Amino acid sequence: MTYTTMTLAKLYSEAIEGIEPGPVDAIAATVPAGSRCCASGSCPVVPLFASYVLYRLETNIRAATILGFVGAGGIGFYIQTYLRMINYSAAAAVLLVLVAMIMAVDFTSSACVPGSCDGR
Repeated sequence: MTYTTMTLAKLYSEAIEGIEPGPVDAIAATVPAGSRCCASGSCPVVPLFASYVLYRLETNIRAATILGFVGAGGIGFYIQTYLRMINYSAAAAVLLVLVAMIMAVDFTSSACVPGSCDGR
């Protein structure tokens, strides 16, 4: 949890530092002061933030599976337990849910790649 938080903080800070000042100044000059999001120029990094969160979620799902196999608990613990009990249908169900979760996160993150979310 701490590692994910620190990684996201670093990625967020780099994304904010990478904002070009020209468009930010242009937006701030034309938008009323009441709309803070666009006035600060942070709107273009929102898809990037979502992409980072989904990437870390996918990484954590995969890590929980691997850690469960080596005995640290997590999703892999259930797979290993069901396989030891020769309950293959339950192990297959857990594996299918795991694959479905990873695919859902992967498809969600690829649906809105930064730079291609212009509403078309």
